[in-house]
Amino acid sequence: MMQLGGGPRDELMDHSDQFHFQGNGAIFDGLPPFISSAGVFPPESIVFGIGFSITGFLLIWLSYQLKLETSKQFKNSTISNVHTLSNDFGLLAGITAGTSLIVLSWTPMNTKLVAHIILAILVFCSAIIWALLVTTARSKLDEKIIWRGKKITHWRWILIAVTFFSVQLTILFAFTGNFYISALFEWILLSGLIFSLATYYPIFSNSEDEEE
Repeated sequence: MMQLGGGPRDELMDHSDQFHFQGNGAIFDGLPPFISSAGVFPPESIVFGIGFSITGFLLIWLSYQLKLETSKQFKNSTISNVHTLSNDFGLLAGITAGTSLIVLSWTPMNTKLVAHIILAILVFCSAIIWALLVTTARSKLDEKIIWRGKKITHWRWILIAVTFFSVQLTILFAFTGNFYISALFEWILLSGLIFSLATYYPIFSNSEDEEE
């Protein structure tokens, strides 16, 4: 909602000196509704920076907690090296996504466009890889968890597919100059990742029940 404030964000913005594609450069007739558009002008840019910095730290913390909890549950299950390696590399992917998000939150797209795009791709791709590795690592541990008549692992794979295709379409439409469509798929991508995070809740819920 902070992106609807008008003012400088509705003016023509030419970033051709930073980024070129199709010979036209990066020219916005007003900022399109990308997530990062909220990180350009104050006061919303301050909220954007603080909010995503906190999110980045929480993502790193959650990656570590998921890795520990999964390793603990491995002791009571028959798992293969694939599950173990996925759990280990999942932590690395989560740390990469969280750290990149923290840096991204203070790298405005209007003054550091190239760096911002690289960081955004790194955040999204690392987060998707993290979700994929966690899903693989916990494929046997969570196979009996059902939600809406479908295994939670199936929901995770569906969400991973949604995020994977969304990131491709976000990049594709951005490079063809269809910024509003690109922004739409970026929001779908973010939503898919948020819903993926929600599927991890039973992991800690079951852990608390076992401790009791």
